[in-house]
Amino acid sequence: MSHEEKLGPEGKADRKRYPTIPADGSEFRTPQVVESEFDKFFSSEGLQRVSDLVGFSPNFANADYISKEFKVAVELKVLDKDYFWEGGIINRLCGFVPAPVRVNEDGTGSYTVALPPANREGKHDSFEEPLRRILKKANRQLRETIDTMFEGKGAGFVVLAMNRFRSLHMGVVQQLVDQLLEDEFSSISGYMLCTPGWGLLIPNEDQGLICCISSRDDVHPRLRRGWWELGANWCQFAEEGGHGKITMNRIKPGSPRDAR
Repeated sequence: MSHEEKLGPEGKADRKRYPTIPADGSEFRTPQVVESEFDKFFSSEGLQRVSDLVGFSPNFANADYISKEFKVAVELKVLDKDYFWEGGIINRLCGFVPAPVRVNEDGTGSYTVALPPANREGKHDSFEEPLRRILKKANRQLRETIDTMFEGKGAGFVVLAMNRFRSLHMGVVQQLVDQLLEDEFSSISGYMLCTPGWGLLIPNEDQGLICCISSRDDVHPRLRRGWWELGANWCQFAEEGGHGKITMNRIKPGSPRDAR
């Protein structure tokens, strides 16, 4: 398992960029805790940790979990860095994400947006390149696991768990992942984007959003059903306290979670 860097310069915790207490008042849990919770979930679903089968230093880039029965590999990525803590740009969606400075209950007030440095394509973007690197690594891990353990015949899925990364709406992240997977990373057959331990209240409703599930059109119907069923089972696992008590956040007008 892996998670995005969470330490500031010289390995010291950067409290400005990575706060210990999120805006909703709940407590952040470490990536290691989140990963151990997913271990319990996947074990309950009949999947095995690859490290339990081949050790911690195999001669291939391994995914986290496999199902020998269904020839499925799953890689977990805990998103622990908040790329929009000081605001930012989403070039692909022609949007910006403001960070609040002094904001009233009705959403009015002052915000800031930090212009990120230009990427390799000369575009100013805060998140696409980091997300692409995450998916690229997952793609390789899934491909090599399938090649090694299933003789190249299997399907790979990735779980993107938004832990400390809470300043962008899940729906916006989903749009970016969908667009990147349209053209790249063919070893990823589908993904689950989720918020372990927290969620977003749907406007004007009492229900909340904690998970989005997706799969490619060419995935075998049996595998697609199984992946969606696993996602539904995770939602039940989370609702029953598998990741602790769920704190639901309500999006306010002008919230930086909403890309403009």
